[in-house]
Amino acid sequence: PVSVNDTLVTKHFDHGDFTYYQWSYSGLQLLEVDDGSQTSAPSMNDAGLLKALEATNDNAYHYMREPRSVIANNAVHYIENATVWSAMWDQPDVSNGPN
Repeated sequence: PVSVNDTLVTKHFDHGDFTYYQWSYSGLQLLEVDDGSQTSAPSMNDAGLLKALEATNDNAYHYMREPRSVIANNAVHYIENATVWSAMWDQPDVSNGPN
């Protein structure tokens, strides 16, 4: 599971500025692990992202509650707070959910 906070925000107050990174999205980052037995150099490769939730004007903050993932054959499932998003491993950007 991944929760990305990559939007820099600065709030101005009488006692000084407060800067933080605002939540942008959460979901499941897919990684392929190469142990190096075939290539002689171990590596981790980005296999895509199953994006479940994105920030909106109405939903600018998100707290991940008990995120989990399941891989079954060629399908991946992202579960958060009893809600499920699913996709095929080779097409994580085409997801089904929330269910």
